[in-house]
Amino acid sequence: MKLYSLGEQLRAARTKKKLSLYDVEKLTGVEAQFLLAMEMDQLKALPEDIQQEALEKYATFVGLDGKRLYEEQRHKERRLAEKKNQSNRKEDSLDAKTPMSRFSKHKREEKRKSTYLPLLILSAVSLLIICSVGYIIIRHLSNQPQVIKLNTISTANHLSVAGKAKSSRNISEVTVSGANVKTTTQGNQLMVDLSNVASSVVLGVELSGNNEDTWFSVDNSDVSESYLLSKTKKSKYSLDLSDKTRTTQITIAQSSKVTIKINGESLDLSQLDKNKPSYLTLKIQ
Repeated sequence: MKLYSLGEQLRAARTKKKLSLYDVEKLTGVEAQFLLAMEMDQLKALPEDIQQEALEKYATFVGLDGKRLYEEQRHKERRLAEKKNQSNRKEDSLDAKTPMSRFSKHKREEKRKSTYLPLLILSAVSLLIICSVGYIIIRHLSNQPQVIKLNTISTANHLSVAGKAKSSRNISEVTVSGANVKTTTQGNQLMVDLSNVASSVVLGVELSGNNEDTWFSVDNSDVSESYLLSKTKKSKYSLDLSDKTRTTQITIAQSSKVTIKINGESLDLSQLDKNKPSYLTLKIQ
């Protein structure tokens, strides 16, 4: 029986409930960037003091046993550390007990290096992923120090915030490939309504300017994917939306780092906060 990783279990449970990262963030208070890090099996990328709380909140919300998952993850990490220590002690013991000629010692050292090479490559790849996620988290935390927002906002405050968001709503309409495109920006949410669509709809996300990297996720009835756009690797993403797809939700880490296109035409992201995660809902009528 295949054993699924922590991230695979969380993603499968979320997509089964047809929830986006934004939905989970809104209802649990755990920010989307941390949810994405956990789905990428990078729990260590979260600040240590909130790892257990964030994981248990996310897991419980999607119907999993958060406490069990956290304990299993810790047990797995301890077991890997013990195996590594045992392997090192065994090799050191052999070196101490077995007299070797200069040639034999050189041969063993070469063998040890060849054994470590795959581990070094794997470690480098893991470090790259952790650094990428960590970079995003650090950039975000520098602007918003509070990590987990508990759902303790009073009704009066909620109405006040809602009133401010409503007053800052921005609406525009354009025509793209014969289709009417209506965009509504409110806070850090962008609603895109497409009507009179005669041809297929192609969604494109590109890394803009001289930015090094950023992440985003796409959720609809057909796909649920998370991507890290990188200047040195993959800097563009394209998705053909099927005729049956009616709503697609997109979460982007920083709107200033990407260009989002519908059938080749760029959407206006200038009204979104450039330093916070933004949420785009694309509806096809």
